[in-house]
Amino acid sequence: MGMAASWLNGFVLGRETELRASTMRQLREWYLRNTHGLLEQDETTARNALEFLVGGLLDEARRADTFSRLLQLLARAYSDQGPLPDWVRALLERGPGEASAGGAP
Repeated sequence: MGMAASWLNGFVLGRETELRASTMRQLREWYLRNTHGLLEQDETTARNALEFLVGGLLDEARRADTFSRLLQLLARAYSDQGPLPDWVRALLERGPGEASAGGAP
């Protein structure tokens, strides 16, 4: 990761709370590279990933539209190979900006 083990240990233990932008970027990049095999594919994780991807769009309406378009593309790709996963169906039913019963907005 390019970070000192002692700093990372302090971060994991909650002692490092003020993060520079470059540090946040490195942590995000590491997380995205390394957690795909560890995370369950569920509605909340998928919603958070899609919101992260469209988060750079300044116009809120454009973010919602792009979220929906990406979700439709994923749904088509999954349906080409078989039944839709539960998380895809749940996101299609709720739409952008709607949280699941137990998830975050």
